[in-house]
Amino acid sequence: MAILSLGATLTACAGDGTAEADAPGPSAGGSPSVPEDRDDPRHSPEPSPGGPAPVVADDWQVVTGPTRGVAFDVPPHWRVGAEGGGYAWFDQSQPEGYQDVVHALNDVAGFEADACPGGGRLTGVAGTRWVRGVPDTSEAAFIVADNLVLHGYDQTLSGTLDLPASEPFANDHGVAGHIAHATVTDAPLTAGHLCGTGDAMAIGVAFLNADSDMVGWGFVAETGYGEEPTRETIEQIVGSIRFHTP
Repeated sequence: MAILSLGATLTACAGDGTAEADAPGPSAGGSPSVPEDRDDPRHSPEPSPGGPAPVVADDWQVVTGPTRGVAFDVPPHWRVGAEGGGYAWFDQSQPEGYQDVVHALNDVAGFEADACPGGGRLTGVAGTRWVRGVPDTSEAAFIVADNLVLHGYDQTLSGTLDLPASEPFANDHGVAGHIAHATVTDAPLTAGHLCGTGDAMAIGVAFLNADSDMVGWGFVAETGYGEEPTRETIEQIVGSIRFHTP
């Protein structure tokens, strides 16, 4: 598989995004691939028949992850992947076409920035994954944010990473756990840096679902080019994370 460098079409990827004892930082970092988007969700904001309604605004879209029992909302112009699909980062130290998947999100949505020549590729992605082998949601949220920003934008660990300790998290939908924020600046420019800034951010949220399994929700995106989602938009997305039973 060729590297898709942070964004591309939403296509199915192997594996389920399980994070069996992920360690902070990329073991090799990679790029992405994702599930096939629904019929141009940018023009189809209505939820699928029988699907949950958005909680942020009527024209927002709902991303559902029945395997993990989670749903969240994204803005109308975002591209929503099909249920069960995923977005994977590949090992960029390996020859193109032979990269191993080193990190992934499932049940994803992402956006394209008009200012960045990505050829249809995404400049930001949000989704979920299992987090196993860690003792609590505090460490899990930290690991999710760390892995996303480094696998996505600084696999060589050459930039400047800022990753404060995670903080308690709770929203109006009964989801409670921890949240972590990570940024990387001055990372070497690669094909994944569609906007050419060398800067990126990630958010990791970790909580127990209705079955008491630990779930990680993550968002990662390039920053510093003027069209990244506003803080208010990101807070609305994170605030919409909720339990979902098909």
